[in-house]
Amino acid sequence: MWGTDGGPYMQALHFFFGIGTILGPLLSEPYLSPKNETQPHPQIGQIYGYLFKSNTNNNTDFESKLYIPYSISAATAVISALIFLILFLTIRYKSDESQETDGRRGDNSEETEQLVANSEENLRIKFRCFDCTTIWLIAISGLFLIVYAGQETVYFQFSASFATQTDLHISKTTAAFMASALAMSFTITRALSILIAIKISPQYMIYIDSLVIFTAQIVILVYANTNENYLWFGNILMGAGFASVFPSFYPFIERYLKITNIVSSMFIFCTGLSSCICPLIVGLFIETKPFMLIYLCLSSTILTIVALILLQITTKLSNRFLINTNNEQNETQN
Repeated sequence: MWGTDGGPYMQALHFFFGIGTILGPLLSEPYLSPKNETQPHPQIGQIYGYLFKSNTNNNTDFESKLYIPYSISAATAVISALIFLILFLTIRYKSDESQETDGRRGDNSEETEQLVANSEENLRIKFRCFDCTTIWLIAISGLFLIVYAGQETVYFQFSASFATQTDLHISKTTAAFMASALAMSFTITRALSILIAIKISPQYMIYIDSLVIFTAQIVILVYANTNENYLWFGNILMGAGFASVFPSFYPFIERYLKITNIVSSMFIFCTGLSSCICPLIVGLFIETKPFMLIYLCLSSTILTIVALILLQITTKLSNRFLINTNNEQNETQN
């Protein structure tokens, strides 16, 4: 849609997602159980009962009303879906290629037909030469998204639960405010990333984000059981690190890979797959082994850096091959 200048636009688009991550914990905090000791974080199989049944532990007067913020969230999702449906039915998006094709259909000149034929032939040659490279780029990009999306999802979902399960025994209310601080750092950094993306290339932004995330995870791993201030600091630093990874990845990979409907569907599937599986795994251990969350995120950060390095090596080699091929063709023609 925006070509090679899509970095700031993607950052701005994801900035509004960050606003929602701030409002979510603040919206749910008034409906949490009053004390940490009365209701521990539920197992996955107990979530339904926790949301819709009264607390059966020490505090018998408390009745969960978490269905209220969840209902608000569901209503917001339905309204958003209706808006997209209206836009799809009334103002359909057309890419530059489809607009050019429509214009060519109305022009029957021989020159235009020859240009179309030449461009189609060049496209076929390009995809024949780089078919293996394209598959490799899609595979590594999918690995990057699976690993990164999983860690971002589980940390946002379980960071509050992790705080309550450490040796510091932080209350649910404080943990909810920690989650809001995480989201606020996430959103503020995304706002700043809109300006930063104008000057810094996407791959370097991802490297910087990965370094920030790795540092935050080390801080949390070392001090989560002993120092609440450092836990706050690591939590906020994690939000800053997560901020621009997703909106930087797509402008980066679009420079070397044509993002068709099929390719984008594969990427969305990879993101959704890890977002479903990783919370199930972490949810089984968050009460008994809460540091499983940090171990998973730390290993994911290392894998994302490896995947990014592989992507850059592949793109550099493919660019060199393309330059050599063009030079050989020019020498042959001369």
